[in-house]
Amino acid sequence: MFVDPVVTRRGIASAIMVRTELDALEDDVDTLHLTATLSGFALYDAFGYQTKEATELKFPDQSRFECIKMRKTLGKQRTRAA
Repeated sequence: MFVDPVVTRRGIASAIMVRTELDALEDDVDTLHLTATLSGFALYDAFGYQTKEATELKFPDQSRFECIKMRKTLGKQRTRAA
């Protein structure tokens, strides 16, 4: 997910994460996986996502984008806002 820099630090990403995790629980999904940008890592870390590995996305123009693969087991726990 990306939030426009003009409106960052207003809880938009946190609200999206809470809704995503609640929807996943309602649909009996117990584990979420994501690939975080370096700028988004702190948000996912605050939500309890665990780092699996550092990686990078490679694009056809040969540019690369560093990122981090993460996962979280939801179980029946409550999500928390950052």
